[in-house]
Amino acid sequence: MASALLCPGLIVICDSNVWIDLEHGGIRRKVFKAGLTFAVPDYLFSELEWPDGDMLVQLGLQVLELPPGGVRRVQQLQRQYPKPGTADLFALVSAEIEGATLLTRDGDLRAAASAEGVRVGDTLDLVGYLVAQGALSPQQAIDALHEMQAAGRGLPIARTRQLIRRLERIGGIP
Repeated sequence: MASALLCPGLIVICDSNVWIDLEHGGIRRKVFKAGLTFAVPDYLFSELEWPDGDMLVQLGLQVLELPPGGVRRVQQLQRQYPKPGTADLFALVSAEIEGATLLTRDGDLRAAASAEGVRVGDTLDLVGYLVAQGALSPQQAIDALHEMQAAGRGLPIARTRQLIRRLERIGGIP
C-alpha cells in the first residue's frame, strides 16, 4: 500500500489544504511518526492560521526559506502557470529545490508540479502511507477519511471510496 511517492526519510512539502485535511481527520500528530520529514516554505507558513503553524513546528514541521533564485523561479512559474496561488508556487519550488514530494489537492498546482517533473501526491496518498508504515490502523484511517468528508474537505470521491474499500480488506473490516 505504500506509495512510490512516499518512503521513509523523504522530505514532503504539504500545501495548506493537506494540513487542514489532516486536522479535520484528527491525524495531524500521526504524520510526524511515520519516518517522513515535513517542510513548508516560509511564505506558506506565514499563511497557516489553522491548523496553527507554530504548533506544527513543535511537532516537527520544518520551515524553509527559498534562496533568491527560488523566488525568481516562483515569479517565472507565475507567468507560466497563472492559476495556482503564490503560496502554492512557493510550495512547488520548495519541493523542486529539495527533491521533495509535493502533497496537494489543488488540481492546477498538481498539473504544474507534474509538468515541472516534481513528484506530486495528495492527502489520500499520505493516509495510505501512514497505514503502510503502521502509524495508523486501517480503522483509524477510515475514521479519519470519514471525518474529512464530513467536514466537506472535497476529497476525490471515487479514489476515497477505493482507498476505504482497500483499508477495509486490509483490516478485515466488514
